[in-house]
Amino acid sequence: MIIRKILAPIDFSERSREELRWATTMARNFGAELITIHVIPTEVVDVSLKEGKDWDSMRGEVSAQTYLLVDEICRDLGIAGLVHEEHVVAGAPAEEILRAIKRRDIDLVVISTHGRTGLSHTLLGSVVEKVVRSSPVPVLTLNEATMASKV
Repeated sequence: MIIRKILAPIDFSERSREELRWATTMARNFGAELITIHVIPTEVVDVSLKEGKDWDSMRGEVSAQTYLLVDEICRDLGIAGLVHEEHVVAGAPAEEILRAIKRRDIDLVVISTHGRTGLSHTLLGSVVEKVVRSSPVPVLTLNEATMASKV
């Protein structure tokens, strides 16, 4: 299996920062391109637009934050010259991640679980479960125990 492109969906939580460390390390080890995606739920975009915010500027701000985060992690890991790109989209997270896999010709997805159980899991569903179930490429899922071991 050749891995040329790794997708890391991020939400700026501490878990997604650790996920991004794993994805960055794997991209370096495979000589792959790192592609991040941040999905802003449609409802959040709708509220923001009603409050007078502009979608292009919102997307630009999040993209800039993502770029800085990836650069920070690359510096922390001592990685120079990693090829990466950031994508910010609006929609349902699982659907947008699956769409990005196909559109960006992704070879591997690295994603963290949030460990929800019970009612919150039932009501919110699991983005990770939906991605794993429908992904046409391998998905590496990272849970709390996995992320505790440093890369």
